[in-house]
Amino acid sequence: MSLFIKNQIQSDYEKKFDGVTEFVVIDTTGISGVSNNIFRGELKKKDMHLAVVKNSLMRLTLKKMGLENAGEVFQSGPCVVVYGGDSVIDVAKEVVVWAKKFK
Repeated sequence: MSLFIKNQIQSDYEKKFDGVTEFVVIDTTGISGVSNNIFRGELKKKDMHLAVVKNSLMRLTLKKMGLENAGEVFQSGPCVVVYGGDSVIDVAKEVVVWAKKFK
């Protein structure tokens, strides 16, 4: 990936996560595309959002946001950030409900 593209993605992350200080990180490996779309739609109804991120760029974004300690989560493997709703507790509860639905 070119440096230009990486900078564009990081800029997008900075806009997307502006003001976000709490989030849940999950791995959606093995979830079908249809199930993933249903999951996203249900989250959206509750004003929650799901974003697949590139780990290295997310770490840089978190560092710029002053949340560099949270960057430790983004080391390897696919990471999906779930945020929004009324609180991170609501987000976590919703993720747990959906985790039980997926095998």
